Amino acid sequence: SGGGSGAARSDGPRKRSREEAAAPAPVHDASDVSERELYVGGIPNEVTEAMLADYFGQFGHVTKVQVKIDKETGKSRHFGFVTFASAAEAAGVVRNYGEQREHRILGRLLQVRRDRKPGVFGGGGGGGGGGGRPVAAAEAEP
Repeated sequence: SGGGSGAARSDGPRKRSREEAAAPAPVHDASDVSERELYVGGIPNEVTEAMLADYFGQFGHVTKVQVKIDKETGKSRHFGFVTFASAAEAAGVVRNYGEQREHRILGRLLQVRRDRKPGVFGGGGGGGGGGGRPVAAAEAEP
């Protein structure tokens, strides 16, 4: 039990207040999704989509996270995609990568870059998997 009004719950997703429910959803900029989507490689097996959303949420409003899963084994293919509400937020992550020289999760170095070539990662044989999951606004905020 923490401070505050006691309305917040820590044992699951919180319910939205009437004001939040009435508020419009965050506006996505008009840029193509490829400008808002980042490729993330080197994802450790233990990392979930929620963990990626939490990590990348420090850089902006994350709207979708997808970790690719091998259909035959059900295990991570160690890469995925993170989509932001704006191209500027996505660019900030790449820019930050250049300044810090790294993004790490669970101590593992991630490769992060813009996904400017649609279809490069999705084509070919038996890959695929993971439908991704939209990230609720409450989850995406630090």
